[in-house]
Amino acid sequence: MEFYFDDYNKITCDDEYDGIAKFIAPDYEETLVFFFNTAELENHINLRTRYYIEINNKRYLVKYRFIVKTKKFEKESTYDGFLGVKYNKIGSDFYVYSPTSYNLKLVLNNQKISMNYENNVYHTYVEGDLEGSTYYYEVTHDQTYRCLDPYGIASTKDHQANIIIDKNKLIKAIAKKSNNDLAIIYETSVSDFTYQLPNKNLFSSMYQKNLKDDVGNPIGFDHIRNLGITHIQLMPIYGFGSISEDYSSDEYNWGYDPVQYNVISGKFVKDPNDPYERINELIKLVNEYHKENIGVIMDVVYNHVYDAKTFSYNILVPYYFFRFKDNAYSNASYCGNEVSSESKMVNRFIIDSIKYLTKTFGFDGYRFDLMGILDIELINEIKKLYPNLLIYGEGWKMPTALDDTKTANMFNHKQMPNIYFFNDSFRNNVKKLTIKKTISKLDNILKPKYNSVN
Repeated sequence: MEFYFDDYNKITCDDEYDGIAKFIAPDYEETLVFFFNTAELENHINLRTRYYIEINNKRYLVKYRFIVKTKKFEKESTYDGFLGVKYNKIGSDFYVYSPTSYNLKLVLNNQKISMNYENNVYHTYVEGDLEGSTYYYEVTHDQTYRCLDPYGIASTKDHQANIIIDKNKLIKAIAKKSNNDLAIIYETSVSDFTYQLPNKNLFSSMYQKNLKDDVGNPIGFDHIRNLGITHIQLMPIYGFGSISEDYSSDEYNWGYDPVQYNVISGKFVKDPNDPYERINELIKLVNEYHKENIGVIMDVVYNHVYDAKTFSYNILVPYYFFRFKDNAYSNASYCGNEVSSESKMVNRFIIDSIKYLTKTFGFDGYRFDLMGILDIELINEIKKLYPNLLIYGEGWKMPTALDDTKTANMFNHKQMPNIYFFNDSFRNNVKKLTIKKTISKLDNILKPKYNSVN
């Protein structure tokens, strides 16, 4: 049996249990009666405190579950201050949001360091120049788990640990010369675009000049420049799962399986253990396209993650980052989970992510994968924050746990001014018309041959 706090005064059993139980707090005990697997407490509990249920002399730790979905939690357990690592040559601060964990430790260069808890976050300050140091966290709930920093911006190969960097060593982003009106967008993946170029899978191959095919036609970057497009849209380039971060490998995936949203994928550089190479090579790519007055749009996948159970935010604050339906992960994405973008700290995480990406790389817009899963308020907030950026996405009405009237689907477009939608009905009709025209042309070409045979 497992017992959970689904509210500050409500305990739920995951098994069929109706009967008497003892509730054990640090400083008192209380007799409870479970009815239809649920019991109510006389008083509200405190977060980060161990409570137990005792039945027939056997104790069960009561875990925190949907208590994180209550209005009381949203009101009392949010945080507006800095999150992530604040690097300085003389010392660095580490801030982690984890209001339901019993303990959290920083593991810096394989050395464990205790952290202090205050105002819903854990914090510690470590003296010395930590540039290049690796780190991750150990967080204790019912047991101790290892997790990455959801606010991490650099990582070792294949997401083993985060790396501390000096942002002053990053290349400066060059802004695009003109605005984003009347956009003509070319969508591609780095792997697809560079597959037949001298160095496949590399950001640097995306802007290599003076390349030609066997008959002298321009290919690669020169081909893009000759198309007359205004923007290039890069399919996922953040840290994604399912394949190794090895540019020389033929493992292939589009990348719609997020692991680290603010870490650039190591798949597209020669040394995935060099955090500066990952970031600077992408900045160079954006800058080279901007020099040709071509904007760069990032395809972002904030609607689901690769593996909910191992995702860093879910380890730090279980059940908070995702939506649930009938006590299970809601699955409008059909990838096993859907992000609870309407929750305050999740909303903040996505906004913070967009801020970091825009400032660091100078992106000209964002294409939101399955945007119909996210909430209207979030999308409008991003557009208000960056009115000159192109914001668009897949506006399909998905079977989310959030009410349809609150999701950023195309049928709610009037509530989202200046937000654009990929319309699959329009696309399908264009395909039908194209097929009809092609068949008609073939008929006209082949009819004379048929007539001559007859």
